[in-house]
Parts: sequence; C-alpha cells; structure tokens
Amino acid sequence: MRNDTGQAIGIGRGGLPQRGSALLEFAAVLPLFLALFLATVDFSQFYLERMAAYSAAYNGAKVLACGGNADAAVRETFGPFLHEKEEDDDEAEDPLQVEAGQIPGSSNPERYSVTVTYNRAYRNDWSFLTNHIDFLGTITATGVAAKGSACN
Repeated sequence: MRNDTGQAIGIGRGGLPQRGSALLEFAAVLPLFLALFLATVDFSQFYLERMAAYSAAYNGAKVLACGGNADAAVRETFGPFLHEKEEDDDEAEDPLQVEAGQIPGSSNPERYSVTVTYNRAYRNDWSFLTNHIDFLGTITATGVAAKGSACN
C-alpha cells in the first residue's frame, strides 16, 4: 500500500497503518527505564552512606578505646557525606549524632561502643526515592572495639 506521495506504508493487523508506533512504544517505556535507573542510583547512594556509617562507627570505637575523641574520628570518616549548612540556617539540627561510651554490663570493662545515627532527610540533593521512604530516612550503625586489640 502507498500513500498520496507514492511512499510505501507498513500495514499492521487489520489493515491499519503502523507509522509512529516505534515512537509511541519509546514514549511509553522511557519513563519506566528512567525511574528504574534513578532508583538504582538512589539505592546505591543509600548503601554507600550506610557502609560509611558502619566504618565511621568502628573507627570511632577504635579511637575511643585508645583514649581519643570518638566524635572527631566519626566526623572525619563520615565527612564526605555531610553537606554544608546554609548560612541562614543557624538553627538546623545536626544530621549526624554520635553516642560513645563503655558497654554497660560487659564482662570486659575495656570494651567501647560508638553508635552513629545519620538522618538523611537533611540532604539537599535530588534523591527522589529514599528521602520519602521512612525506614530509609535514618541510618544507625554501631561499632565496638576493645582496648587491647584496637590500639595495636
């Protein structure tokens, strides 16, 4: 079959022309692929921040067991994931909370624990998924170290 200008036209089922069907399929599938790609990037960033929190908690526990400042060690390790505060935002809550001390009730009094809590809701990025899912909004990690093994 040919159109008015003499070009051949593809005929689909039922004798209907199929011009533009590839564009329509592309337009229908593109949002799904884009959402899947962005979700993959978002969850990858969440996982990276989670691993950094665990690393920061463990490093803080090692420093605390050796008599150092756990808060400073945690902030140094986790620093690349913290965003700068806005100049006019003096009352903003610190997204990184650090709790450090000896483990209560432990048989070894020289065991130390550091718990890092990072609230991801304070991030100023394009995260479209993990900032809106409650159980992904806060990362909590705990690191434990004993005085003898950590200071060697």
